[in-house]
Amino acid sequence: MPSEPPLAGRRLRRLWIKRNLISMICGLALGSAWGVGSLLVRGSFVPFGLMLLYLGVCQYGLGAILCLVLGVILESALLFGGVVGWAQQRLLRGWITSPKIWVGSAILGWGVFTVAIFNFLVSFSYSPGGAIASGLIAIAAASGMGYVQSRHLESAIAASGRWFRLHVVMSVVAIVAISTTELLGRPLGLSFLGSSLLLVLAVPIYTLLTASLLAELTAQTETAVLDLAE
Repeated sequence: MPSEPPLAGRRLRRLWIKRNLISMICGLALGSAWGVGSLLVRGSFVPFGLMLLYLGVCQYGLGAILCLVLGVILESALLFGGVVGWAQQRLLRGWITSPKIWVGSAILGWGVFTVAIFNFLVSFSYSPGGAIASGLIAIAAASGMGYVQSRHLESAIAASGRWFRLHVVMSVVAIVAISTTELLGRPLGLSFLGSSLLLVLAVPIYTLLTASLLAELTAQTETAVLDLAE
C-alpha cells in the first residue's frame, strides 16, 4: 500500500494552526498541573531547581526559593515542549528526517526559553545584567531550536533556512516587546499585566507565523517537484 503524501500548502497550514493551538493548550495544562503537583508532593526536592542553584543561576539576588521555582518552571516547560514537538512532528512526516530530534529540540528549546523569559522578567527591575543575560539566553534557545529543526527540513525543503531566521526574529522581537512593555508600564503599575498579555498573544502569533511559512515552503517545494517531473 503506497504511503500517504506529506501534508503541504493550505491543508498543512489549516491543520498546523488547529493542532498546534490544541497541543499548546494541552501542554500548558499538563505543565501547570505537573508544576503544582510537584511542589505539593515533593516539596523542596526539585532536581532541576537544585541544579540551577548549584550552577549559580540564582546569583542575581533571586534566592534559593526562587531557584526552586525556576526548576519547577523548567520541568513544566520541558513537558510543554514535548507535547508541542510531538504534535508538530506528526504533521511534518515526510518533510523531516528525524522526528525524535525534532521533538528533542522542541523540549530543550521551549524549556530553556521559558525559564530564561521568567528570569528576564524577575531580573528586569533590579538587575540589568541578569536581565540582559536571560534575554540573550532566551534568544539563543529559540534560535537554536529553529536552527536544529531547519537542518531536519533542508533535505526536503530547499529554503528551510527561513525557518531558522523566523525563530531568530520572533525571539528578538519578543524580548524587545517585553522590555518596552516593562519600561512603559512600570510607572502605571501595568508592567506585569502587559508582559503577561504579550506572552498570551505570543501563542497564536507563533502558530500563525510558523503555519504560514510552512505552507509557503511546502507548496513551493511541491510545485518545483511537479515542474521537474514534466
